[in-house]
Amino acid sequence: MNSTLYEALVVLVVGMFTVFVILSLVVLSGRLLLQFLNKSNFVFNKAEVKAAALRAPTDPAKRKLIEKAIQQWSDGQAQVVTVDSD
Repeated sequence: MNSTLYEALVVLVVGMFTVFVILSLVVLSGRLLLQFLNKSNFVFNKAEVKAAALRAPTDPAKRKLIEKAIQQWSDGQAQVVTVDSD
C-alpha cells in the first residue's frame, strides 16, 4: 500500500475515533445532568411555579370535558394529570 494512502487512512481512523469519544462524552454528561436535575427537583423559574400554585383550580365541569376530549383523541391511552388554568 502506498505510504500516502496509509497515512490518510490512519488520520481518518484517528479523527473518527476522536469524534466518537467526544460525542460520547457529550451524551454521557447530558444524561448525567438530566438525571441529577430530575432527582433534585430543580425548578428553573420558581416564581412561575409559585404563581401557578396560587391560581384558582379549574372548574370541575371543564376538567371533566377536557379529560373526555383527551380520552377520545388518544383512544383511551392518554391520561390527564393536571389542568392549568392558563
